[in-house]
Amino acid sequence: MTAGFPALAQLRCPACGRAFARRDGSLVCESGHCYDVARKGFVNLAPNRRQDAVYGRALFESRRRVLESGAYAPVVQTLSRLCKAHAPNRALLVDAGCGEGFYARSLAPLFDDIVAFDLSREGIALASSGPKDETARRIAFLVADLTRIPVRDGAATALLDVFTPAHYAEFARVLAPGGLLLKALPRSGYLREIRALTGKGEYDNGDVVRRLDEAGDGRFAMLAQETLTYAAPLDASVRADAVRMTPMAHTADLSSLDLSSLSEITIDMEIIALARL
Repeated sequence: MTAGFPALAQLRCPACGRAFARRDGSLVCESGHCYDVARKGFVNLAPNRRQDAVYGRALFESRRRVLESGAYAPVVQTLSRLCKAHAPNRALLVDAGCGEGFYARSLAPLFDDIVAFDLSREGIALASSGPKDETARRIAFLVADLTRIPVRDGAATALLDVFTPAHYAEFARVLAPGGLLLKALPRSGYLREIRALTGKGEYDNGDVVRRLDEAGDGRFAMLAQETLTYAAPLDASVRADAVRMTPMAHTADLSSLDLSSLSEITIDMEIIALARL
C-alpha cells in the first residue's frame, strides 16, 4: 500500500497516462486530473461512462451470495493453483471486470497488491463494502474502462479475466514480460439448468475462442488449458440468486419460474493460462 491508497504506485491516469498522488480525499495525476475517493474507499475513473442497466446492484448481490455459498470453490482452487505455478512474482494482480470482487478477494493472499476494476459502479460499490481486513486493504477497487486500464505499462504480474469481455492489447500493455493472463470462459454446458428455466439455448463460446486465438498471436504464449466441469449443489436459500446473478434473468419473469427443481447448477468452463511475450 502506498500513500494511503492501495497499489497507488502501480496506477496511471486513464485520461493522460501519468502517475497519481493522493491529496486529501482524491487521486490527482501529474496533469491535474482529479478523481475523488468515495466514502467506501473506491475511485470512479470513468465518471462519464454509462454502465449497462442489466448489471445493477441486485445482480451483483445475488452473485456474491452464490459465489460465497461455495458453488465456485473449485474455480478458485484452479485459479490459485495456476497463479502459484505460473506467477511466482507476487507483485501485482489485476482483476479485469471484477464485479462484486469475489475473485480479487479470493486470490489476494497470493499477491502483494491487487487492482480490481469494473465499469459497473454498483458492482464496485458492493465490492468495496466488504470487511476491511488486511487483505481488503491491499485491493484498489476502481470504476474503470477496459479500453483504458488505469495501470502503468508492464506493472502487472498477473491479470485475471473471468467471464468478462477482453481487450488483449491493453492486457499485453499492463502485463510485464512473462506475466500471466488467466482467461476463464463458459463452455456449452455452463448453467444449463438456468438456461433451460429461462428458455435459453446452449451457450456457444466460439467467438470468444476465436478472438483469443487472434489476439494471442505475437502477444501471448500458451501455458495451460484446463476444462472444469462439475455439478454444484444449491441450497434453497440461493436458488433465486442463481437465476438473478446472470443477465438471463433480465428478460425472465422470475415469479413464473419453478425453482423447486433447481437443486444444482452445472459449472462447465475453460480456464486458459497465457504468458505475455
